[in-house]
Amino acid sequence: MGELYHGSFKEGITRLEPHSSTHGSYVYATPYKELAVIFSARCGDDCTYALYRKDENEPWIIVERIPEAFETMFHNRSSIYTLKDDTFQDIHTGFAEVVSEVGVDIQKEETLDDVYEEVKKMAREGKIQIYLYPNVPKDLPMDHSDIIDKQIQKLQRNHQPITKESFKRIILLHPYLIDKVNQKMEEYQMNDTPYQKEDLIDLFEEAVIKQAIFPEKEQYLKSILITISNTYPELLPAFHEKLFFLDKTKEEKVSILLDKISTYLPNNSIQQMKDNYLKDERGFSEIGKELLESLNTKLEEEKVLSQEKQNELDIMMQDAQEKKQNNVETKLI
Repeated sequence: MGELYHGSFKEGITRLEPHSSTHGSYVYATPYKELAVIFSARCGDDCTYALYRKDENEPWIIVERIPEAFETMFHNRSSIYTLKDDTFQDIHTGFAEVVSEVGVDIQKEETLDDVYEEVKKMAREGKIQIYLYPNVPKDLPMDHSDIIDKQIQKLQRNHQPITKESFKRIILLHPYLIDKVNQKMEEYQMNDTPYQKEDLIDLFEEAVIKQAIFPEKEQYLKSILITISNTYPELLPAFHEKLFFLDKTKEEKVSILLDKISTYLPNNSIQQMKDNYLKDERGFSEIGKELLESLNTKLEEEKVLSQEKQNELDIMMQDAQEKKQNNVETKLI
């Protein structure tokens, strides 16, 4: 394989250790330096870009799926690390990467001051082909509807249920796909209410709150506003109103967040929580993370209890069925 590369927005790393992922616990690397550069972006997923090539003799194709995604994704410094290939193996992850089950020492570090400038340079050199939004190569559908099936396949690979919630991020970043998502939900015989364009307002508010709580995780708010203005311009005033959340004081943000999650909490605890958190000297990000963690714990507990009740009901139904069958057999005797 020769030299291998690993791209990261974290600088100064001297050793890479295995981390858990879809395929297992590994260190990932690639023999293609251009891929390492792309993977050193600070964010990005199937909803924001596509990366592939049709033939190993052709350059990699990278497609911008939403407006100004690349400006956001590649707006960072990064490091490209060179590794020895001694411990790496190809486990056919479905991409041009190899993995190591053990930690790997860094041989060399190359720092990039601007990842996007490096990406554009590679395009000029013919190492990659860039398609900026809304341009799409003929291999992909113009509306990027392939991401719906990608999401379903990902869930199936990970043995996760396919629910209405599974498509929230897709329709927020690609609101013109609402009808196709609803069709897919019907195809999978989901009994949920189909998505309406008005649902996007609540989804955007959720994204804005998440941006405030997790400032290190990009929610692509600017891209969403551009797409909404092109798809459902009548919703734009409501979207801008939700965006004002970012300008509110810490106390106002905490109060709004508690009101949002109040339906999942005991009624008599909301005011006490507000009083306690409004006196809390920590920043909103820390408080918000703590509240969401508590909420997730409660939802998981309710999910377990619900499953236990369902199991008890199943046992009761089974016992009743067996008793009925025994009565029938007794009469026959």
